[in-house]
Amino acid sequence: MKDTGKVYIVVLLLFCGILNSYGQKHCIDSINVKIDNNIKLNMAIYDYSALRKHVENDLKSMRLILTDKSYIPENVSYTINYEPDRKLSIQPVGTERIIWENGKSVKYPFNNQCFIHADSYSLQIQFNEI
Repeated sequence: MKDTGKVYIVVLLLFCGILNSYGQKHCIDSINVKIDNNIKLNMAIYDYSALRKHVENDLKSMRLILTDKSYIPENVSYTINYEPDRKLSIQPVGTERIIWENGKSVKYPFNNQCFIHADSYSLQIQFNEI
């Protein structure tokens, strides 16, 4: 009787682990780039197939949507969330990022950020001016 209880617990834990990992994307690589104090990029890559084409097309389509700058808040920090071919939202927010450099923390204020959540990658862009 005690053995069947242990078997049930093991099966339950195994089943919960499978369900938990099934819905999550597996990041196979990441890229982090900082250009002076003007822009910072963080990319998580889930699938390399046609990655360059997807990123290029997504950035172009986002740029077309944002050509009307009346949606972008003035004199306020904001966050852009973009899901290609689904949704783009802009929300006012304040941010400051602290980056470790040469063994000490250095503050680089990035007033604005943009998140692109695509099927094959996620990209975070932190910037001051669009």
